[in-house]
Order: sequence, then structure tokens, then C-alpha cells
Amino acid sequence: METNTHVNNAAAGVHGAVDRTANAAANAAEEVLRKAKPAIDRATRVAHQVVDKAAGVAAPTADWLSAKADVMMAAPEKLCAGGRQMVIDHPWKTLGAVLAVGLLVGRALR
Repeated sequence: METNTHVNNAAAGVHGAVDRTANAAANAAEEVLRKAKPAIDRATRVAHQVVDKAAGVAAPTADWLSAKADVMMAAPEKLCAGGRQMVIDHPWKTLGAVLAVGLLVGRALR
């Protein structure tokens, strides 16, 4: 019986130590969370500000690109129209320029 008493006393002591350690760990974790919360809140606030600033910069840029898209899409048509008018106005000069470019490209590819 005396052995059981010693075992029970030892078990009770170990349980008490485990409970104290668990309580100390829980208290430490709560303290860490209490101290970390302001830093987390600050980081969240800064991240939101960065995203808002990036959106503020991106929106005007997107608007500008949208406005310029029409100009960019019309550029090939203007180029073709200019080339067509050049051929109509100066057919022999255009033919000579095309032959010269053809000769240069042919020599370059040899």
C-alpha cells in the first residue's frame, strides 16, 4: 500500500507541474498575442494603404491606355492609307523604291 501512496503522490506532483507549465504557456501565449496585435494591426493598415495607392495609380493609367487604344488601333489603317496614296500619287517612284529595297534585301540574304 505504501508504494501506491508514493506513486499517487508522485503522479499528483507531476500533474500539478504539468498544469502549472500549461497555465504558464497559455499566459505567455496570451501575452505574446496581446503585444503582437498592435503590430499586426499596423501591418494590415499599411498593406491596405499600399493597395489603395496602387489602385489609385493604376486607374488613371488604365484610363489613358483605353483612350489611346483607339489611336493605336487606327495607326495601321493610317499607314496603309498613306502608302496607298503614295502609290497613286507617285507610281514610278514607288516602283523604283520597291525594286531598290528588293535588291538590298536580296544581297543581305546571300
